[in-house]
Amino acid sequence: MTLRSESAPEVRRSPSVVLRYPRIEDGPEYLRLRRDNATYLAPWEPATPPAIDPFGPAAFVALLNQARTERRHGLLVTAARDDTIMGALNINEIVHGCFQSAYLGYWLGSEYVGHGHMTEALRLGLDFAFQFNHRLPVGAVVVLHLPEFTAP
Repeated sequence: MTLRSESAPEVRRSPSVVLRYPRIEDGPEYLRLRRDNATYLAPWEPATPPAIDPFGPAAFVALLNQARTERRHGLLVTAARDDTIMGALNINEIVHGCFQSAYLGYWLGSEYVGHGHMTEALRLGLDFAFQFNHRLPVGAVVVLHLPEFTAP
């Protein structure tokens, strides 16, 4: 069990999954999960400049700085039972005005795949994205997926 010094704002919760914003003390656990899954996630990782380590501390600082902006909401997918970080869900390129849209990206550590965690996180994330009682009212969310990944 991972102890937290303060709670990060939760955006949605189910009996098994919590979506919440990251906080600074999540860094070591988040980076360990990313490093442990570097090979597994490599086929889907965006290209980064050679000087940037996508699994290093600077990547986590960037995540913190971009977690809650006009154009992006970066959320951690955590286990409801003990707050273990299992992955992330990002609502990106938020467009306001007439178009009201966003892209949704997501990943899980390989040890959490196949248990329905991301299915539940996507349900929670889409509910969050389509709510009109906060700063993220979108009318369309584009979710790209790989057909070879099927939910249990």
